[in-house]
Amino acid sequence: MPIGLYRDLAVGVAEGGAETWCDRELYCLKASVGAPPDILGPLGQNWGLPPMDPHIITARAYEPFIELLRANMQNCGALRIDHVMSMLRLWWIPYGETADQGGVCSLSGG
Repeated sequence: MPIGLYRDLAVGVAEGGAETWCDRELYCLKASVGAPPDILGPLGQNWGLPPMDPHIITARAYEPFIELLRANMQNCGALRIDHVMSMLRLWWIPYGETADQGGVCSLSGG
């Protein structure tokens, strides 16, 4: 069975992008996501992407994420979710801080 088009779902959205302007409540604009310091990147990484507020997305029964998946799955046979573990936890960095000043935010409640 042919798969057809293969799409990629990014780990986040741009701070000044349409998604954040359309739903300011959903995104934590005073934070960014990235990667913690490790042997390959001792300072960590700041990707400059505001995370979704876990309290808001839970209160909305994950509907914003479901809509995101539905929109991205139209007219394609496969969808790759970049940083799939971001659905459970993300490295959050306070606005204006460096990546090594961040911490893990668990989205799973555990």
